[in-house]
Amino acid sequence: MIRDILKGKRICVIGAHTDDVELGMGGTLNQIRLEFVEVIICSNSMTTNPEWDTQKECTTALSEFDIVPTILNYQTRYFDKQLPDLRDSIYQLKDKFDVFFTHSNTSMHQDHRVIGQIVEDLMFDKTVFCFEDIHSGQRMQGPYLWNEISEEDFTVKKKALSHYHSQKRRRYFDDRYFDALVTHRGNQVHKSMAECFEIKRIVT
Repeated sequence: MIRDILKGKRICVIGAHTDDVELGMGGTLNQIRLEFVEVIICSNSMTTNPEWDTQKECTTALSEFDIVPTILNYQTRYFDKQLPDLRDSIYQLKDKFDVFFTHSNTSMHQDHRVIGQIVEDLMFDKTVFCFEDIHSGQRMQGPYLWNEISEEDFTVKKKALSHYHSQKRRRYFDDRYFDALVTHRGNQVHKSMAECFEIKRIVT
């Protein structure tokens, strides 16, 4: 499992929006949560979900991993207009961490692409893995890392996601699709369940 590779490392997980991290790597996050892990969320998602307290949802969801996130206030869907400030915020993380998990710059979601490209540009001397987008990751590119997750890991992932009541209206936000993706990724490597990551670089 990936936690063996990451033992003793300082790990930063950067998500564009609330729920992105749990969707992309909730099972893996459960495996590594006892390491030095910080989660940074770039947008509180309030502008696209004004009737919901998405910041509270995110805090409650990540408490399932005993993690308290740092939630920034960049405006959802307009990351490209806020690029200089976003770069500055992410650059400040560079010397604090050895390993970064984030979005891929090949994502079909514009905010995800922006974050993925910033991390790839700035963290050129760090290990960088990109978690999978359940909805907008059709262009994910290799090389890949498949991380086997356990039934317990998956249960914690789904429990965390269950706190996002604001997202229940979305077609992909359904246990059937969560089950299908981890089962599909597991089957590709003869495991029961797995989460898949795009490898940008590994620095030892």
